Amino acid sequence: MDQPRKAPYRCRRTGQDSPTDGPYFEESLGYCEAPGDDRELTVYHSPAWIRSICEAPGSPFVPMDRGALVALEAERDYLATRVEELEAEVASLRSTAASPIDVQALASALVVPLRQEWQRKPGPKAA
Repeated sequence: MDQPRKAPYRCRRTGQDSPTDGPYFEESLGYCEAPGDDRELTVYHSPAWIRSICEAPGSPFVPMDRGALVALEAERDYLATRVEELEAEVASLRSTAASPIDVQALASALVVPLRQEWQRKPGPKAA
């Protein structure tokens, strides 16, 4: 959102509340700032705070712009489609490999050409 809309009306970590510092992320997590404080405050995160989280050493979060995110989503969709195609191909290959093999036809196809090859003997050489 452009500007915090509930109390405390600012980012708890940076104190930012201006629309020029936004947009803000509103978290549905109530908290109290001090013991005995009975107000439920809403947590807001400013872009500066989120950026500092991402840039902290060892942080698993990586900031990226919208264009990079769109490119990653397109690559994910392409890869998901490719995985489906490959799974269908594997299933097809498995069904082909599971079909019974006619051993006699295979032997005939291999043995007959081999016998013909060995039957060819060189004749006597011309004098």
